[in-house]
Amino acid sequence: MALRSFRGGVHPPEHKELTEDKALEVMPPSAEIFVPLGQHLGKPANPLVKKGDYVRQGQVLAESSGFISAPVHAPVSGKVIKQIKGPVVGGTTAAMLQIPARARAR
Repeated sequence: MALRSFRGGVHPPEHKELTEDKALEVMPPSAEIFVPLGQHLGKPANPLVKKGDYVRQGQVLAESSGFISAPVHAPVSGKVIKQIKGPVVGGTTAAMLQIPARARAR
């Protein structure tokens, strides 16, 4: 059965030849995790933890702060190092919590 496609549209080059013969690699875990308090285009969540607090994986770090907001949970267990403003997807900056990633659950 032939694949069907629509006429027209944009078909940029995929450049798969650059990596098609490369093996998959397991990347080493990061020494630190930066958890943005804004998880989407909505309002950033309000932090419930502060510098020095020990958090457990899955614990709520920040609560919803209004319409189109979401709670943020800890991806790892560890002590909150600090709250900073750092770069996020889209080229902007946002508030985030820094947590060391000693042992990550798989």
